[in-house]
Amino acid sequence: MRPAGRVAEFGSLGGLSASPMEQTPTRSGRLDVSIIIALLVALVVRPLLYTLITPVYFSWMAGGSTPRSHWWPFYVWILFWEWMPFGVLCWALRRSGRLWSEIGIDWSFFVRYRIAFLAVLAVFTITAVMAPRFLYHGDVPCVSQTYSFLPVTGLERVVFLTAAVSAGICEEICYRGLPLRMFAGSTTQA
Repeated sequence: MRPAGRVAEFGSLGGLSASPMEQTPTRSGRLDVSIIIALLVALVVRPLLYTLITPVYFSWMAGGSTPRSHWWPFYVWILFWEWMPFGVLCWALRRSGRLWSEIGIDWSFFVRYRIAFLAVLAVFTITAVMAPRFLYHGDVPCVSQTYSFLPVTGLERVVFLTAAVSAGICEEICYRGLPLRMFAGSTTQA
């Protein structure tokens, strides 16, 4: 039989490393009200409302003959529904006193490599703003020549890239990190 300190040192019996779910234990195996609200918003409310409301309000845009003025509400709508569960999660973590590491997020990685991230962000932004001039030889069309949802101007391209990147960030945190860590922490107590 091994001493208790030896088991804690290796993370599990036999010197094998612990699984990722065991490496960062949650503060409590119980789910508090704010975390349950964040889970419900991320896994039920957001998907349900987004799939019911978006087709009703924006289905007429699919034809390609709509004016360009509706492009901005469409992408602002997408960004709202991407970041709304993330905002609720921020509120829930703060209210419950939990750390981001409890759902598998290590912000220190982004802080450590902030110069590289800012440089890539600057290159993407400059490229997105300058691309329409080169692609269209200075004569930027009012509507995309391929599909009406695609960005045309430089600012539209920046918003489009922001929506693409934020989708990955929000989905990984709200739909994988939060449910997997919280349910794993609550079921180990059972």
